[in-house]
Amino acid sequence: MNNMPEKGSKNRIQRTIPLFGLIIIVVTIAGLAVDVNRTDGDNFYKDFIRLQNVVLTVHQKYVEPIDSKQLMDHAIEGMLSILDPHTTYMEKK
Repeated sequence: MNNMPEKGSKNRIQRTIPLFGLIIIVVTIAGLAVDVNRTDGDNFYKDFIRLQNVVLTVHQKYVEPIDSKQLMDHAIEGMLSILDPHTTYMEKK
């Protein structure tokens, strides 16, 4: 028996390594682009996680059952209401 890898297997590995390198480069550039587009002090993801934690806590600890859709609709309306009097949330019907 021959323990040497087949020639086709070696070619597959030689094609795969540059592909992984390309993927790493693309992901790195995309990550840098996201950081460049953020404003100073803006930490959207931390704020989003904070909102998610509040919703989960309300669901777990509130005395009565919660209507998730209604809760999220009002949260969205509240967020938009601080922008200006003309910005509103309209649900698709």
